[in-house]
Amino acid sequence: MGPVAERVFRVVDPRISTPTSPGGASWGRPPSLSKEKGFWLVADTEVIVYGATEPDAALTFQGRPVPLNIDGTFSFRFALPDGQQIFPIHATNRDGDMTRFVEFKVSRQSRKSQD
Repeated sequence: MGPVAERVFRVVDPRISTPTSPGGASWGRPPSLSKEKGFWLVADTEVIVYGATEPDAALTFQGRPVPLNIDGTFSFRFALPDGQQIFPIHATNRDGDMTRFVEFKVSRQSRKSQD
Protein backbone atom coordinates (compact mmCIF):
# COMPACT_ATOMS: atom_id res chain seq x y z
CA MET A 1 0.00 0.00 0.00
CA GLY A 2 1.41 3.39 -0.99
CA PRO A 3 1.64 6.51 1.19
CA VAL A 4 -1.49 8.12 -0.31
CA ALA A 5 -3.60 5.00 0.33
CA GLU A 6 -2.22 4.75 3.87
CA ARG A 7 -3.24 8.37 4.52
CA VAL A 8 -6.74 7.72 3.17
CA PHE A 9 -7.16 4.75 5.50
CA ARG A 10 -5.93 6.80 8.48
CA VAL A 11 -8.56 9.44 7.67
CA VAL A 12 -11.38 6.91 7.24
CA ASP A 13 -10.67 4.39 10.04
CA PRO A 14 -11.70 6.64 12.97
CA ARG A 15 -15.01 7.36 11.25
CA ILE A 16 -15.81 3.69 10.81
CA SER A 17 -15.12 2.80 14.43
CA THR A 18 -17.66 5.28 15.83
CA PRO A 19 -21.27 4.43 14.98
CA THR A 20 -23.42 7.48 14.38
CA SER A 21 -26.81 8.03 12.95
CA PRO A 22 -27.29 10.49 10.09
CA GLY A 23 -29.45 12.75 12.23
CA GLY A 24 -26.93 12.73 15.07
CA ALA A 25 -29.35 10.87 17.35
CA SER A 26 -28.14 8.38 19.91
CA TRP A 27 -28.50 4.63 19.50
CA GLY A 28 -31.10 4.46 22.30
CA ARG A 29 -34.73 3.41 21.87
CA PRO A 30 -36.58 5.77 19.51
CA PRO A 31 -39.31 7.56 21.47
CA SER A 32 -41.86 7.12 18.68
CA LEU A 33 -41.88 3.31 18.85
CA SER A 34 -44.64 1.58 20.79
CA LYS A 35 -43.61 -0.03 24.09
CA GLU A 36 -46.51 -2.51 23.98
CA LYS A 37 -44.68 -5.40 22.29
CA GLY A 38 -41.25 -4.75 23.77
CA PHE A 39 -39.35 -5.69 20.61
CA TRP A 40 -37.77 -3.32 18.13
CA LEU A 41 -34.80 -2.83 15.83
CA VAL A 42 -33.08 0.31 14.59
CA ALA A 43 -30.38 0.14 11.91
CA ASP A 44 -29.02 2.62 9.43
CA THR A 45 -26.35 2.73 6.79
CA GLU A 46 -23.76 5.26 5.79
CA VAL A 47 -21.56 5.31 2.72
CA ILE A 48 -17.95 6.40 3.00
CA VAL A 49 -16.31 7.28 -0.27
CA TYR A 50 -12.57 7.85 -0.31
CA GLY A 51 -9.75 7.82 -2.80
CA ALA A 52 -7.04 9.85 -4.46
CA THR A 53 -6.08 11.40 -7.77
CA GLU A 54 -3.56 13.95 -8.99
CA PRO A 55 -3.51 16.91 -6.57
CA ASP A 56 -4.28 19.43 -9.34
CA ALA A 57 -7.16 17.43 -10.88
CA ALA A 58 -10.82 18.43 -10.89
CA LEU A 59 -13.04 15.83 -9.21
CA THR A 60 -16.83 15.50 -9.20
CA PHE A 61 -19.14 13.14 -7.35
CA GLN A 62 -22.66 12.84 -8.80
CA GLY A 63 -21.86 15.92 -10.86
CA ARG A 64 -20.88 18.05 -7.85
CA PRO A 65 -17.31 19.32 -7.36
CA VAL A 66 -15.32 17.66 -4.58
CA PRO A 67 -12.42 19.53 -2.97
CA LEU A 68 -9.17 17.60 -2.87
CA ASN A 69 -6.66 17.61 -0.06
CA ILE A 70 -3.22 18.99 -0.89
CA ASP A 71 -1.96 15.47 -1.74
CA GLY A 72 -4.95 14.65 -3.98
CA THR A 73 -6.85 12.52 -1.46
CA PHE A 74 -10.55 12.92 -0.74
CA SER A 75 -13.14 11.38 1.56
CA PHE A 76 -16.72 12.06 2.52
CA ARG A 77 -19.67 10.22 4.04
CA PHE A 78 -23.43 10.37 3.89
CA ALA A 79 -26.54 8.41 4.81
CA LEU A 80 -27.63 5.70 2.36
CA PRO A 81 -31.36 5.90 1.55
CA ASP A 82 -33.48 2.92 0.46
CA GLY A 83 -33.36 1.96 -3.20
CA GLN A 84 -30.59 1.67 -5.76
CA GLN A 85 -28.11 4.53 -5.78
CA ILE A 86 -25.57 5.27 -8.49
CA PHE A 87 -22.43 7.13 -7.48
CA PRO A 88 -20.38 8.37 -10.46
CA ILE A 89 -16.96 9.86 -9.75
CA HIS A 90 -15.13 11.78 -12.50
CA ALA A 91 -11.59 13.14 -12.40
CA THR A 92 -10.16 15.44 -15.06
CA ASN A 93 -6.51 16.43 -15.25
CA ARG A 94 -5.44 20.06 -15.03
CA ASP A 95 -5.08 20.40 -18.81
CA GLY A 96 -8.60 19.02 -19.33
CA ASP A 97 -7.49 16.46 -21.90
CA MET A 98 -7.56 13.30 -19.74
CA THR A 99 -10.36 11.89 -17.60
CA ARG A 100 -10.89 8.91 -15.34
CA PHE A 101 -14.23 7.50 -14.22
CA VAL A 102 -15.39 5.20 -11.41
CA GLU A 103 -19.02 4.31 -10.74
CA PHE A 104 -20.40 2.53 -7.69
CA LYS A 105 -23.90 1.04 -7.63
CA VAL A 106 -25.27 0.40 -4.16
CA SER A 107 -28.67 -0.90 -3.12
CA ARG A 108 -30.44 -0.79 0.22
CA GLN A 109 -33.78 -2.36 1.00
CA SER A 110 -35.44 -1.94 4.38
CA ARG A 111 -38.58 -3.88 5.10
CA LYS A 112 -40.75 -4.88 7.99
CA SER A 113 -41.41 -8.55 8.58
CA GLN A 114 -44.33 -9.94 10.52
CA ASP A 115 -43.82 -13.22 12.40
